[in-house]
Amino acid sequence: MKRIVVSLSLAFAFIVSSSSQAAEAPVPGQKSAIITCQKQGMYSYIMYFPKSYDPARAHKWPVMFVLSPGGGSARTLDMYIDGAEQNNFVLAVSIQSKNGNKEATTAGLAMIDDVLASYPALDPLRCYTTGFSGGCRESFELSGQRKKNVIGILACGAGCTFGNYNSKALVYGICGSKCFNRWDMAITFNKRIKKNGVLRFFPAGHSWGDKKLIAEGMDWLNAQYLSTKSGGPKSATEEKTAFAKRIATEVEANFESSPESAYERGQLLSKFSGPEVTKAKTGLAKLSTNPKVKAYLAAEKAVDQFVAKHFNTDVMDYANKPVTKEMTRDAKLLDDKYKDTPFAGLFAGFGEPCVKP
Repeated sequence: MKRIVVSLSLAFAFIVSSSSQAAEAPVPGQKSAIITCQKQGMYSYIMYFPKSYDPARAHKWPVMFVLSPGGGSARTLDMYIDGAEQNNFVLAVSIQSKNGNKEATTAGLAMIDDVLASYPALDPLRCYTTGFSGGCRESFELSGQRKKNVIGILACGAGCTFGNYNSKALVYGICGSKCFNRWDMAITFNKRIKKNGVLRFFPAGHSWGDKKLIAEGMDWLNAQYLSTKSGGPKSATEEKTAFAKRIATEVEANFESSPESAYERGQLLSKFSGPEVTKAKTGLAKLSTNPKVKAYLAAEKAVDQFVAKHFNTDVMDYANKPVTKEMTRDAKLLDDKYKDTPFAGLFAGFGEPCVKP
């Protein structure tokens, strides 16, 4: 009889233990506690659900999976929360996926599979991956491993010159102008991603990028989805309208004070419609003749040309020939030419030695 009691006790303990692993109801606007993967208990992650989250919403919610080179934490999510709130994205960051861990990819895949299995309100066909440095390389890898799920990548500070990734996924890249991976990023976008993405540089070394840059990348990825005919079911009309209205409001708010920003943001509205959008597009036509906007667009084109010329060479050039005299000369000329644009300081970084690993 004693053995039966022990067995029943063990069975009860197993049931309690199993139920404790089940997905807890998320608290919108708060980072979760550490969540253990139900099928692979050695891996775990942390989530964030936007304040607007409602599992009963007619259409499912997009989710962005985050990878960090040092392993994820609650603080890792802080850089993405602004963008998540703007775009109604759910976030999840892997704890064990990190540089030096041979099971980094396995940990990331375990997170993706567990999140999608545990939260049926999330859209398995509207997933994004993102990360910085080695975490960014993992974000490319995971997109290739889960091609049916991942439709976009926010690449921070590293590329995917070699290796696996979902070539159908859209990619928004951000990289410091003095980052040692500027060669890697240039080659990745010019030779692999091509027209399926956008690469933006900012004045810094090997850096993740600030919250504003990350939010802009999330806006771009979301706009590409929402503006297409296949961008969700009819029930997503409200989401599309809200997104377009927000961007149109930003265009109007920055029209006089920051015409360059207004013009850049307005480009996201090209495939949207609605009264606010029509008004914003009328404003964009006027902005295209604004001297500041013209200088901004010329500087943007100059960035692309400089990157294609000097960084679209070899991934190892950060070590073999990190700065040439020609690079320094061209960077100085462009920095002087565009010193009165938002690109001030960026070209100077192109002409300086990169911050090596």
